[in-house]
Amino acid sequence: MREVCEADYATSFGERDPGTLTCLTDYARQAGFDGELPDVLRAVDAATRKLGWSDRDQRLETALAYYETTHRGDAATVPAVTYLVPEPASGTTDCGGPSSLSVSSVERSSAPWAKEFVERPVYDPVFERSSGPPAATTAPELLRGHRFVLTFGVGSRCRLPVG
Repeated sequence: MREVCEADYATSFGERDPGTLTCLTDYARQAGFDGELPDVLRAVDAATRKLGWSDRDQRLETALAYYETTHRGDAATVPAVTYLVPEPASGTTDCGGPSSLSVSSVERSSAPWAKEFVERPVYDPVFERSSGPPAATTAPELLRGHRFVLTFGVGSRCRLPVG
C-alpha cells in the first residue's frame, strides 16, 4: 500500500491551486501463475463482474486480441485491463471518489520487465507512507517459480481542500 498527498502544482491546464492537496492511495498485490494468460484474464474478468465492477472501455477484449494476435508470448506488452470499482458508501472515506482496479501482467521470458514496477516519483510530499513488500522485489521472486505474474492494483485519487 502506498499513500501520497501533494500540494497541487500548476499544470498545462492552469495555475497552481495552493488551497488543495491531491492524495493518491494505491494497493497492489501480485500473484504468480502458470498456464495460459488469456484463460487467467478471463477468470479475473468473471470474478470482477460478479462483484459489479465494469471493464472500462472493453479493455479485456483489447488485451486478449493484442496477446493472441500480435505479441503472443510477451505478456509485458499486453495493455492492462482496468475496471471501475463502485464508489464507497458515503462517509466511509474523506475522498469518496471512484476507484479503479488495474490488472497487468509480466512473463518470465519478457525482458526487461523491471520497468513495470517503478513507483511514480514524489518530489515534495505533504504526506507519504508505504507498507508491505515493494512489487519490484516480489515479482522476481514469483517469476522464479511461475511463468506469469499478475499485478492487481486498486487506486483512488482525490482532491482535498486545505484549511
